[in-house]
Amino acid sequence: MTRLLLFAFSLLLLAAVSPAYAQDGTIRGIVTEAGADVPLPGVNVIVEELRLGSATDIDGQFEIPDVPAGSYTLVATFIGFKRYEAPVTVQAGQASVVTIVIEEDLLGLEEVVVTGQGAGIERRRLSTTIDVITPRQIEATPAARLEDLLQAQLPGAQVRFSSGQPGTASLIRSRGPISAFSSTTPVIYVDGVRVDNLNTAAALDVDTGGAQSSAIPDIPLENIERIEFIKGGAATTLYGSDAANGVIQIFTKKGIPGRTSFSYETQLGTINGTEDFLRFDETADVLYRTGFTQQHRLSGSGGTPGLNYSFSGSLAGDDGFREGNERQQYGLRTSVGGRVSSAVQYTGTFGFSSVDFTRDLNANDGRASFGNLEGGTEGDLSMMNPEELQVIGDSIRNVVNLYDLSGDTKRFQTSQQLNIAPREDLTIKAIVGLDYRVNVEQQIESPAFQSAIGLPPTASQLQRVQRRFLGLTLEGTAQHQARVGDFSFVSTAGGQVFRDDDRQDALVATNIADGTTSVNNGADQTAIDFDLVVANYGVYVQENIGYKDRYFIEGGFRADANSAFGEEIGLVGYPKIGAAYALSAEPFWQNSALLRSIAPNLKFRANLGFAGKFPTPFANDRLVLASPFLGEIAYTYGQFGNPDLRPERVRTFEAGADIALADGRLGLEVTYFDAKTSDALFTVPFVPTAGRAAQLFNVGEIVNRGWEFAANAFLLDRRNLDLRLNASLNTLTNEVTDNGGTAPFSVGGFTFLGQWIEEGKPVGYLRGDRPTFDDEGNLVDVERDADLGSPLPDAFGTVGLSATFYNRLRLFVTGDYQWGAQGIAVDDVLRFFNGLQDEDRFPTAPDGSVPALSQGTFFDLAGVWVENTDFFKLRLISLSYDVPEQFFRNPIARSLTIGFRVVNPFNFVSSSFDPEVTGDNGQSGVGGVQNGVNLGVFGFGTESPPRQFLVDLRVGF
Repeated sequence: MTRLLLFAFSLLLLAAVSPAYAQDGTIRGIVTEAGADVPLPGVNVIVEELRLGSATDIDGQFEIPDVPAGSYTLVATFIGFKRYEAPVTVQAGQASVVTIVIEEDLLGLEEVVVTGQGAGIERRRLSTTIDVITPRQIEATPAARLEDLLQAQLPGAQVRFSSGQPGTASLIRSRGPISAFSSTTPVIYVDGVRVDNLNTAAALDVDTGGAQSSAIPDIPLENIERIEFIKGGAATTLYGSDAANGVIQIFTKKGIPGRTSFSYETQLGTINGTEDFLRFDETADVLYRTGFTQQHRLSGSGGTPGLNYSFSGSLAGDDGFREGNERQQYGLRTSVGGRVSSAVQYTGTFGFSSVDFTRDLNANDGRASFGNLEGGTEGDLSMMNPEELQVIGDSIRNVVNLYDLSGDTKRFQTSQQLNIAPREDLTIKAIVGLDYRVNVEQQIESPAFQSAIGLPPTASQLQRVQRRFLGLTLEGTAQHQARVGDFSFVSTAGGQVFRDDDRQDALVATNIADGTTSVNNGADQTAIDFDLVVANYGVYVQENIGYKDRYFIEGGFRADANSAFGEEIGLVGYPKIGAAYALSAEPFWQNSALLRSIAPNLKFRANLGFAGKFPTPFANDRLVLASPFLGEIAYTYGQFGNPDLRPERVRTFEAGADIALADGRLGLEVTYFDAKTSDALFTVPFVPTAGRAAQLFNVGEIVNRGWEFAANAFLLDRRNLDLRLNASLNTLTNEVTDNGGTAPFSVGGFTFLGQWIEEGKPVGYLRGDRPTFDDEGNLVDVERDADLGSPLPDAFGTVGLSATFYNRLRLFVTGDYQWGAQGIAVDDVLRFFNGLQDEDRFPTAPDGSVPALSQGTFFDLAGVWVENTDFFKLRLISLSYDVPEQFFRNPIARSLTIGFRVVNPFNFVSSSFDPEVTGDNGQSGVGGVQNGVNLGVFGFGTESPPRQFLVDLRVGF
């Protein structure tokens, strides 16, 4: 009887409950790209009223279960595409099947961006500019290192490679140097975690003549989904005392639900020395060779509605385009994301890279093989016969092979993130992560090496420098969204803590045993260390208010405390305010077919904001030096410190417009900016009787102004032909408007011709003597300490072309240019000393002689070696083809792509040397501080980036 009652009760319960379940339905469908008719994976599809959603799988399909019956708005969003909205009706117990077609968006106004905003916010609401490298752009740009990708796809930044040797630094800048003391490298974040971006010589480094290792090339390039870049001003205010040079944020792939997909990609090819800038063709015959380069990458992703994962691993290497160069690199990145509960989402990413390389001496080192050949130390190579060249070549190759410079870098990064949505209108994000990088460089000058260059074996030495960097980031952000009538509010508040520990050790052994790799096997050993620790604490708030989805105002404020500030400096505040107006959203515009066809989108924006750059850690402290003396400790005055030391503070005003023309086929961004650095850091000397060394003070003022133009155009948009063009133009005017009463001072270069800081001049302008010659070539006058030019270009930009034929054959070409800058032909200064100066460097007399060579010192003649460094460089030509399935049909592979590309194919320059390479190590000329100002102006003894010919193969599974 009891069992019968329980059975009856169960039937009644099921009968009561089942109607409730019957009220739910399902939305499923596929998302494709307009025009191409190909599925798009990773598209976010949500029911706007319920905030229920899903992401499309590898086949572009999605499913949203448990949707209550009713009528809703279905929204689809994807990076680089226009927002899609359409009504959908769900019936109880049934599936609503939809097909969504989304169009590419040249302006990206519907994109949700994070960088500079604390949390995600639609781009159309912003008064600031932001450059986004989309997944499609990343896929179209075959890149071996991060700088390759930035150089090809960032319209508002200039990325220059300072050397062709492996592991060397690049120069990254956008709106000009905001400091006379520090580099222009932006801050870099990976999945919300601040990472090491040292792009100059470290405080302790192996001195190889100029070229230095960088922390940027070994940032793992694996699994990157998109990159955001903000150039400064109000966009960087929420990053406070660390962001005046801009912020680059890298977001990695998180995986998408659905079946697991894999892909394997390989690149094989040759690497060749660039000969375009050689003074002697024979230099290539002696030193260059055709090397072999390869890269292999395996990646995969997949998941379920509650768990996503993604991974990518690669190995790469080459045996160099010249003697003494080799490189091996390994990378791995993985991410795992899962729904902890209905309101909590967890994402964890992990990255590891390993880089090993060898390279030769270079630039300002008298033993450098390339510099000696091009500088004329070995004589006029063009006049030598094959036997003489063979003798020189054998000698140089022997010296290069006896010299041993190696580098080994290991890097680990992780980001752990929780996204909490306790309510539909409230999201909370917490991030904790670290970047740990260990770099070891070792230089061995063996007794055999010293003998080969004519020095005694006792001059042999071994140097080993280790740098260990640990960066910790902790950040929490809350964002609330509300709509009241025609008003919408996006409120953001949060806090951030980061700490950098930079610890360096240098070991040196002299008069070493031949063949040793140990410091212990030397007659004398010395050791030195360097520690740099900085911690920053900041809180921020921001409010973005919209009215009728076309008028927007925003305001924000960040307050920072930093361990590098003087003891009299408490919190430093950074405010910002801005406004945006979407004229094309006005009813009269939307109701006019003509206006919509001419300019479907027209938005105006303006803002004013502050950002900072904290001073060198410990420069605020008073120090006593304890030095060894006769077996005892001797105490002397050290740095006197500065209790009022504060960050360099940059105030930026910018205004501009985002315009889509011709039915959205042409996108334009126009921006004017005016940035003024107050409290600029200058090293102020004291009179000798004060007994004080020079000290950092906030006394200077620097101004940068310019225009930024970026254009993206669909030249042809047909089913079987897609042709696109993108181009940018950035102008720059830079000036030190106040030197705080300090005398002009050098920040690098040579005694006869250097880079200087002086009121009324650009940062790092070239100062030296300017000669004047008469019609017969005689030196008649010399202007002392003249302004010979600026390393900063008047304008720079990028240009790119992409074409797709029949949705299978793709062509991608990219290049960049600059004009209005000057550089120094240092190689020809060395040739001058060897009696082999370039033809037409000096005016000649009617009889063909060169009187000036005997009429003054090379100090007097300095100005003749300054040249204009205008250039246009084609960086990449890439051709790929998606093989039709019927040609490789098998049960495993689902796609096959083959390709061919050429890296650095063409150079068109106005100078006699490569205007990008530099022998400057980037240490500040006012004390050897790492991360110093480096403007890349001394082209000497440095090989250009190599030319590569590569074949690609990509298989999807």
